[in-house]
Amino acid sequence: PEPTPTPAPSSGTITVTMNGVRQEMDLAECLAMIARNEMGANAPIEAYKAQMVAAHSWILSQGGAPSVSGLEPSETIRAAAREVANQILTYNGSVAFTPYFASAAFGTNSSQEVWGGARPYLVNVDSPYDKDYASNWQNTRVYYASEVAARAQERLGVDLYAYNSDPNTWFGDIVKNSSGYVTSMRLGTATISGRYLRENVLNNVNGKTLRSAAFDIVYDAGADAFSITTYGYGHGCGMSQMGAWGYAANGWGYADILAHYYPGTTLVTQ
Repeated sequence: PEPTPTPAPSSGTITVTMNGVRQEMDLAECLAMIARNEMGANAPIEAYKAQMVAAHSWILSQGGAPSVSGLEPSETIRAAAREVANQILTYNGSVAFTPYFASAAFGTNSSQEVWGGARPYLVNVDSPYDKDYASNWQNTRVYYASEVAARAQERLGVDLYAYNSDPNTWFGDIVKNSSGYVTSMRLGTATISGRYLRENVLNNVNGKTLRSAAFDIVYDAGADAFSITTYGYGHGCGMSQMGAWGYAANGWGYADILAHYYPGTTLVTQ
């Protein structure tokens, strides 16, 4: 007779606010839904697994029932979720805070550069595959000088036209980190970060928002407009999803991917 297969161990449940509804869910199904939503339908299996472990650890690090979004997963994704549902990342024995984002510029940001709090495992690391696997990795938004001036006045209290009648002087002193993200810059008389420009000054200007804080700015006097070209998509801290896709497509396993993007953490089975 054929041997009886060993049933997969139960992965338990987890409480989240899934698609706006607070609920206790089967853990593997929750992680499969998140991975399908975050990485699409055709990611490499090892990239899905890395995403699942990162999502699981992030949920636990938040406490309560954090908000997540999910889509109906395939059976292949569900099977991957069952394999890793009981695994999380820890640092010094505690669950790690494991943020993730769509695609990196020329590497990742440290948590210090994004949120101001240093974590030893959220540091700048290489992410070489993003530009090859991400769609719209390089993206240009055009902002008219009048739009920039209006937002600078509203959000920063800076009168750019009083600062200088030539808009070509408005942006300056741009400092970038090793991954290409703007850590400090000047807009008129205000000194801000690239993240602040993206999230607080030029967010949703007539439907336009910068895709990342890694950017170059060019002023066109004829159009009286700024072309801001961004690289990557998202805050840039933690695991790059398209970077994970690239590593998986080039032979890395999920444990290698997680160890790369969260250096110093430990992959443990609960």
